[in-house]
Formats: sequence, structure tokens, C-alpha cells
Amino acid sequence: MTFVYSLGFFVVPAVLGGAGQTTVVMILRDLTLGLGRWAIASALSITVIVICVFGAAIYVSLTRLGEIEEH
Repeated sequence: MTFVYSLGFFVVPAVLGGAGQTTVVMILRDLTLGLGRWAIASALSITVIVICVFGAAIYVSLTRLGEIEEH
């Protein structure tokens, strides 16, 4: 869940980390706005989404959240 939250977290790492610290969101911004490489940015964002969904599915299956029982 922390990773999903960090995907949209852009301002604080950009301001506090400077150029030495980069996140996936910062790379996506540079690819689209700075370089105009929309295809690569799109592929990267889809890859990140697939990884997040896959990780969430593993988390749900390991914690058995899908098997909530009513008492």
C-alpha cells in the first residue's frame, strides 16, 4: 500500500531530494514533458500499474482478505 501511495507523491521528493533523488513519477514527468517521449512513458506507466495490481493480488491472497466471513 505504501508503494501505491508513493506513485502519486511527487512534490516532496522533488523539492527535498533535488536532482539526486528520482522517483518513478519524476521519470514519467521528464519523459513526457521534458523529452516528449510519450510512448516510453506510457509503457512505463502501464508496467508500474501491472506491478501494483499483481502485488495487491498477492497481498490479498496471502492475507485471505477475499474470504471475509460474517458471524
